[in-house]
Amino acid sequence: MAQAALRSCTSSGFASRVSRCTATVASANGRTVVSLRGEIDLDSVRPIADWLSAAIAHDDADIVVEMCDVTFIDSAGLCVLVRGAEFLERRGRPLTMRSPSSVVGRLLEICALSNLAEPAAANRPAVFASQVGDLGA
Repeated sequence: MAQAALRSCTSSGFASRVSRCTATVASANGRTVVSLRGEIDLDSVRPIADWLSAAIAHDDADIVVEMCDVTFIDSAGLCVLVRGAEFLERRGRPLTMRSPSSVVGRLLEICALSNLAEPAAANRPAVFASQVGDLGA
């Protein structure tokens, strides 16, 4: 399964806060699921792009990005996900954002990208996940 190095970053944003995002990658039902948790901002875009690239390169499975535990996302975070979706679309593969949190759902709606979202599934099969990264202190 795709592996990424542990990375830490500190935001240089207005509030000088520490940004934290984690990801796991798992395979289930012919799909590769990248589960993101925490804050997705300019500081976390590079590792997220690396995680998505590794998941895309791993096999030809559809890519699902689980978004239910994302507490913040800015335009840079959305951009890396949209670029991944566009890359896959040109190759006949979908990228779906599953179970977007209210924050993510609102941004998708504002940007007219709701078509990328898949609603929450009541009963998802259990998957075995491997931790691939952790950002933050």
